[in-house]
Amino acid sequence: MTRFTFAPRTEFVPHPAGKALLKAVEIKDEGLQTQEYPGQEAKQVPKISILFESLTHLMEDGKPFTIRQWFTLSNHENATLTAFRQDALDRPLNEAEIAEFVPGELIDKSLECRIEHYEGQTGSTRARIKKGSVAPFTGDLPEPKREADGEIPF
Repeated sequence: MTRFTFAPRTEFVPHPAGKALLKAVEIKDEGLQTQEYPGQEAKQVPKISILFESLTHLMEDGKPFTIRQWFTLSNHENATLTAFRQDALDRPLNEAEIAEFVPGELIDKSLECRIEHYEGQTGSTRARIKKGSVAPFTGDLPEPKREADGEIPF
């Protein structure tokens, strides 16, 4: 009979708040998700998530912190994804980019941003990229720091 051993549970530690450099490493189609807004009927909307690895912050085991940011897959001018893409590219989207989102425009791109903490649905502390804080980063990458090492030099 096969037996499986579970790894010991560890406490989730979110990416430290403050300045960070991130790199998009994966864009995933999350399918249709139910979304509810106060005073409106729930509806199914297409969602994607983007997985970012920190270029500036390492966990205790030496691996980079990660953040998975969710977006509604929308090309509306007021959509969060549209604003994020424009900030990451440091320019307005052209007509072709408005009509179609090509994940390659973000994959492996270094972005300077601010990380903020918030309380998740289960009451735990989570990390996310602060809206409006994203900009392309083209300088030399600083050495990654463990959380206890202090402020990032950029």
